[in-house]
Amino acid sequence: MVFYRQTLLEFGFFAVTRIVTIWLGKSFLKSMPLNTYRSLLRVDVKSAKNLKDTDLAGKSDPYAVISFKDREAAPKSSRTVTIKESLNPIWNTTFFFLVSDDCKHFKVELFDEDFGRDDSLGHCNVLRKDPGERTTYSGEEYYLEKGKGGTIDISTQEISITSGLDYLLGTRKAAIEKFIASKQRPPLALLEVVIHHCEGLKSGWIDKSDPYVKIQFEHEPEGAGVMPKDLKTRTIDNNPSPIFEEKFHFMIPDSLKSMRLSVWDEDPGRDDALGHCTVMLKDYMQKEDRKKYALNLKGTITVSYVRIPLPPLFFD
Repeated sequence: MVFYRQTLLEFGFFAVTRIVTIWLGKSFLKSMPLNTYRSLLRVDVKSAKNLKDTDLAGKSDPYAVISFKDREAAPKSSRTVTIKESLNPIWNTTFFFLVSDDCKHFKVELFDEDFGRDDSLGHCNVLRKDPGERTTYSGEEYYLEKGKGGTIDISTQEISITSGLDYLLGTRKAAIEKFIASKQRPPLALLEVVIHHCEGLKSGWIDKSDPYVKIQFEHEPEGAGVMPKDLKTRTIDNNPSPIFEEKFHFMIPDSLKSMRLSVWDEDPGRDDALGHCTVMLKDYMQKEDRKKYALNLKGTITVSYVRIPLPPLFFD
């Protein structure tokens, strides 16, 4: 009887502790989805004119840097090659970025490559187009602030990826197939990942898990080149078989071979691992649809993914 009473007291203490943890912990510490990149942005840096000459001997060696504020784009910055000894450089270079809804503009700054510190040749801020105009490919010449009359020619175009890319992949099928047949291999590709659900995750007999999924790449040598990094799903409370149905997009190096899906139990303190699996990535447009993978500890995760070449997604 004493043992029975003690067990009830311990159970009561645990239950109260759990309720307090849920109220204090989950309501304030519950993870929000990190997938904030809703659009794919193309930026064409074409040319510059009448740049100021900062070299005492010879002409400037200009290059351009595109940069965004923290967490507004992935990658956060990119740069052109350097054009030697030219005040009217021509780049004709295309860049791609995943951008968030918070992004209102990006900065383009020109530099003169030199030994030691590179000198600025001026900069401009390129405003993001209004939503109704973003899908149209267009641009203009921008005057460079502190550029002594220099200009730079930039064009942009955007694609919304909020609902995924199924429709776009259908409409651009011919262009994508033509691009793949040309054997071109740009340094970066787009990876779309859909986390559907998990089943049979490890869980206590009273305290069920509060799972979320992280998509990771650091196990690969090329993983450092993936942008953004470590996106995760929302947390599903008290459910060993959670349904997520969330889409994610990453810029990945063309040579990337795999991704790791790790499932975690969210807690106010340290989150506990519920298992992981490694997914080998197929080549362009070889879609893996709702494939179930076994986790190393217990349970399964169902996922879809496709690797997509970036250039043929856009209309000129």
